[in-house]
Amino acid sequence: MVFGKLENYHKMMSCLNEETKQKPVDELQELLDSIATILTLYKSDDKRRECLNALPLSTEEIENLLELTFAKFMNLSVKAMRKLLPYLQGGEGMTYDKACTAAGYDFKAEGEEHKSKLLKGEQVTEIINEIPNPVVKRSVSQTVKVINAIIQKYGSPQAVYIELAREMSKNFKDRKDIEKRIKLVRRIMKKQRNRFRNMVFYHLPDRIL
Repeated sequence: MVFGKLENYHKMMSCLNEETKQKPVDELQELLDSIATILTLYKSDDKRRECLNALPLSTEEIENLLELTFAKFMNLSVKAMRKLLPYLQGGEGMTYDKACTAAGYDFKAEGEEHKSKLLKGEQVTEIINEIPNPVVKRSVSQTVKVINAIIQKYGSPQAVYIELAREMSKNFKDRKDIEKRIKLVRRIMKKQRNRFRNMVFYHLPDRIL
């Protein structure tokens, strides 16, 4: 039998202080769910910090959590997992298929009702507006329209795979290092440009360089 490692759970717990870890189980579970949602949905450190500040976390805990980056969602929603857990736990815990049936879910997804949920609403709009690059923002916006068109014609897909820029999966420290290198290169290029202009083409207009 293979058990899940719960790596992301342990990473989040390692960022919390002992006082936070001692919260009641339900309260701690709610807090971890909120943290995981924020770290998965938002890639801007400013936005993540803003959302984490709304939770009962210390400054040190927030800075620790900013170093984490989650890129994927589970196949089940938090609501569904919470409904299934009581049936899966205990000395006589049910198998997954039986727990789904007991919780009122169609395990084989063969129900007559075809559920379709479009990508829309304030949360989707807010995420798109958080993208600073206008080209990327337009690409994401167009992708949402394509996915919604697919949903309207065929229903909600089981999964959608979108390839993002590699930097999006970097953690907080890596992103800061990349940003520093970019700024350094810009300073060097500007210095060389000015030096070249002063030495050779002092009288040429800027647009030529």
